[in-house]
Amino acid sequence: MALSAKANNNLLVLVDKLQIEKPKTRLMEKILSDLPCKKESSLVVLPEVDRNIIKAISNIPKVDVIQVKQLNALDLLSFKYLVMPKDVIKVIQDTFLKY
Repeated sequence: MALSAKANNNLLVLVDKLQIEKPKTRLMEKILSDLPCKKESSLVVLPEVDRNIIKAISNIPKVDVIQVKQLNALDLLSFKYLVMPKDVIKVIQDTFLKY
């Protein structure tokens, strides 16, 4: 429900790809500033561990990063925006939508 609420309120930001060559905070800040979340609290959800992104985000206030398999309702509710590459959708389906 929390994920659906983010999507319904335009607080879910999907990007084609999310990667940086070097673990530089300035590069991540530039990427985030080009998105609707700007300087708001944001949770970046990754399909798998990406050390460059994790390290770059660690110095940005009000922004955190998590691997999609660790995603939970508290994390979704603790941040205004949810930023994720499209690859995450498949992992969400495989992990959380088991029949």
